[in-house]
Amino acid sequence: MADDPSRLEATLRTGNGAYSEAISVSQKAINRNLEILLALYPELGEIGLKTHDGDMSAKVDSPQVALQVAGSNRGTVYYYCRFKEGTVEPWDDELNSNAPPIDVTGWVLAFSVDIAAVNVPEDSDDYQNATSVINQPGDYSISRLYLDFNIHHVKVGDGVNGVMSEPKKTTIGYTMKANNPGTVNPHAPTFPPTSFIFQTYEYIAPRTTEPHQGLDEEGDKNHLLYLEMTQHLDFPIQRFLPYSGNFVTPPMDGTICISKDIFFGSYLLRKKEPLLLNVFNKYTYAWIADHKAYDDDPVRFTADLRVGLGSSHDQDIDFFGFEEVNTADTPKWEWKRSESTFDNPKAVNLNCDASNKTTLFPKPGTNELLLTGESQIKFKFNSWPIYLFGGAQGTEASATATWSLTITLNSVMEGGLEISLNVPENQQHLFKISTYFDDWPDLASYPPYEEHLKQRMADAITGVPLRDIANDLQKALSNSAKFVIPGGGTFFYKDPIFNNHGDVLIEAEYNGQVTQTP
Repeated sequence: MADDPSRLEATLRTGNGAYSEAISVSQKAINRNLEILLALYPELGEIGLKTHDGDMSAKVDSPQVALQVAGSNRGTVYYYCRFKEGTVEPWDDELNSNAPPIDVTGWVLAFSVDIAAVNVPEDSDDYQNATSVINQPGDYSISRLYLDFNIHHVKVGDGVNGVMSEPKKTTIGYTMKANNPGTVNPHAPTFPPTSFIFQTYEYIAPRTTEPHQGLDEEGDKNHLLYLEMTQHLDFPIQRFLPYSGNFVTPPMDGTICISKDIFFGSYLLRKKEPLLLNVFNKYTYAWIADHKAYDDDPVRFTADLRVGLGSSHDQDIDFFGFEEVNTADTPKWEWKRSESTFDNPKAVNLNCDASNKTTLFPKPGTNELLLTGESQIKFKFNSWPIYLFGGAQGTEASATATWSLTITLNSVMEGGLEISLNVPENQQHLFKISTYFDDWPDLASYPPYEEHLKQRMADAITGVPLRDIANDLQKALSNSAKFVIPGGGTFFYKDPIFNNHGDVLIEAEYNGQVTQTP
């Protein structure tokens, strides 16, 4: 990936909307799957035909496909049948018998085949085997992506009783569609796909402008894309994803891409309970509870400044929600709130201020997010008592809490993901509180108000439920759905990173296990 920065530019956005997620599988991985199919079903490698057009007896290698990535037809592949050995005896009408045998060793037959998708019946063995590998409870259906030989009316062989009539023997992969997303992933129902389409997608090598297709090293880098929508959202009007960058780069098998709208907007920064990162805003919210200056007392005032829970906004989820900031660079999300009061009866006045700002942004090319924040409470009191003959006395104080938290997106061996908040054992060490205090004139003697403000801020910070946030994050991602291929294998998730658009890219690596035959 280091020499192909285009992967960070690959996006799910079209000119009129975006796909929620995508699974991208390389041509190389697809052909390796066809090799596995031959190992599982050796009968696929045997041809024995006796027809009116002639006879054939041959052994074939595993078939291979070359994805068509040029032009507008993105649902067709070239299928290559490769003969290891054998003969064919075509019928000769003049002889009224078969012609002498022709050696077909080394022959390659190529023809176009459509890729098709169909739901797998729940009462079938195919469905039970696939769901056992997915190993995830919930209300969902299984879709099978397969090579459809019937579309192009391949006439050689027995389409009713032949081995190609069995769906699992022409299957490229199985994927899941959630009928009720909440039953599949109760912690993050925004992730399970509710509909999908597919297309081929070109790989364009660095320093070139055109794709290459074929059965060679360069052609193996082209992809097959499963474009998915979640939450029963509609597809973009343009049901085709144009090239923006290489989702899969050598030596990867595939990539899973989750759009920023789903990962951030619908999940990490969601505006519904249970809140995830928005909880930071709720528990570090600086606000003004009460303020009052007294015209008959030059030293007494009320500046009730608070941090955390207790305001009128506690139940207002939208109030604590992040908003995406439009920038020319990597996207970022911000939450900003501030308020000020001013009380000025006769010869006194009191200013109170509370301000908040939290920023979240991904670091492109890494698996890290940076969450930074600042909360401040401050006041300034002035009075002009008679005994100072027009001079002023007063005081001001402030307390400011700042924090910076690195959030890491990790892969786990079982094939899921988890988020680490990287919180110190004593979470107060995460926050730095600075204070300011002054009073005037020199003879004035006000209490050390800044210590009071600092303690109020420290008490609030202690209440931030960081451990609960961490647990909720891990539950959601560990329940991510799997993509399954024939043979009982799945793709492990590994090396998640953020691209330049804020989308999540997760490398998909085939686990290499062939244990059963869905």
